[in-house]
Amino acid sequence: MFRPVFVRLSARTIAKADRYGLARHWMALGHRLRDVNNLIVDELAALALHILGCRTELAGQGFLPSARWLPLEDIRGGDEKKLPDLVLPSGLSIDVKGSELDRHRLIAPVNSLVEKYAYLFITAEHHPRYMIHGWLWGDELLRCPVRELLPRRPCYVADRPLRDPRELLAAGVA
Repeated sequence: MFRPVFVRLSARTIAKADRYGLARHWMALGHRLRDVNNLIVDELAALALHILGCRTELAGQGFLPSARWLPLEDIRGGDEKKLPDLVLPSGLSIDVKGSELDRHRLIAPVNSLVEKYAYLFITAEHHPRYMIHGWLWGDELLRCPVRELLPRRPCYVADRPLRDPRELLAAGVA
């Protein structure tokens, strides 16, 4: 078992994430995009989720500094194709899954999982320190049980230990 990694976001990085979270929220509203994960929340909760997503994605980039962050491409594209949040120079695509609480587990909605992506789990409970718990390949998540954590929102729920996030660095892909 490995120890989780912590990344501290600077005030400047937090402000950047918040700006992009707001932009992502307004772009989604402007494109009338329906959440592909069947998540039904009010507008304020949706904005909070966009901001959390951007903050955890930037924490992932802080851990993997050579990664390119793609904060708005999936919304600009306007199609159903799920684009990664981070892309390493090696071409490895990473989908960051963020949560507010450390006790939560890595989940991936059934209709948005990409087998060849790495799914990196990051929590914000210790904001501005973000905990990087670990990661799994998409095809590993496909072998995890599907649970409906919210009505009409089936997700793959990680039921196995996550991989050490340092593997992404040690493997030379970052």
